[in-house]
Amino acid sequence: MLREHLGNRQSRRVFQTKDGTPFVVNNVNRHVLKAPCKAVKISIGTTPALRHGRISALQQNNVSSDLIKKWVGHTSLKTTSKYTHFPAEYRQEVVSKLTKMDPMVPTRNE
Repeated sequence: MLREHLGNRQSRRVFQTKDGTPFVVNNVNRHVLKAPCKAVKISIGTTPALRHGRISALQQNNVSSDLIKKWVGHTSLKTTSKYTHFPAEYRQEVVSKLTKMDPMVPTRNE
C-alpha cells in the first residue's frame, strides 16, 4: 500500500501536498488521517499517536532500541523510551514467559 501511495515520488516524503511540498503536521492530521480513521470507525489519530504506536510495536517485536532510535531520528534512547506504551496483555505475557524460565522472577505485572 505504501509503494502504491508513494508511486514514482522522489521527495522521500510520505505525506505531501498535491504540489509536492511538505504538509504541516496539523494538516496531516486533518486532511490525511481523518478520513481513514472515520472509515474504519476508530478515533481520529494524530501523527504523534502514530509515532508512539509504531515505536511501541517495534519494541514489542524485539527490534533493537538502537535501531528504532536511528529510524525515528532520536538522539537519545531516553527519548525513544518515552514513546513506548505496553498494553497490560503484553506485560502479562512477558511476566508469564519469565516466570516459566526463572521462578524467582516477581509475578507482579508492572
